[in-house]
Amino acid sequence: MELWDWLWQQLDRQIRDMRVVTRSKYPHLSAVSARDELVTRIRLMDPGLEKVAELIETGEPPLIAVIGTDVFSISKFDENGVMSMSANHRANSDASILYAAKNSKVPKIWTH
Repeated sequence: MELWDWLWQQLDRQIRDMRVVTRSKYPHLSAVSARDELVTRIRLMDPGLEKVAELIETGEPPLIAVIGTDVFSISKFDENGVMSMSANHRANSDASILYAAKNSKVPKIWTH
C-alpha cells in the first residue's frame, strides 16, 4: 500500500535551517489527494503564493517546489512509514534548499 504525505517548510537563512510551517495531519491514499490538500492549504494560508500553488497543481508527485524561502514537498511512504526515495531524491532535496537560500520569487519544481 502506498501512502502519501505533504510538508511545507521555510528556510531560515540566518541559521541555515528548515522549520516546519505545516504538514498533512494524516496519510493520504493517493498522490492526487495529498497534492490537492497541499494546494488548498497554500491558497488558504498565503494567497501570495498562487504561482507555486499552480506549479504544484500541475506537477506529478513525488515532488519538491520552492518559492522564496518556502519549500513544499509531496512524498510517498510505505505502510511502515518509511519514505520511498528515488535515486535523485537527495539531489533534488539539496537543490531545493540551495534555491530557497537564494530567496527567488520565481517558483521552481523538481519531480522525482
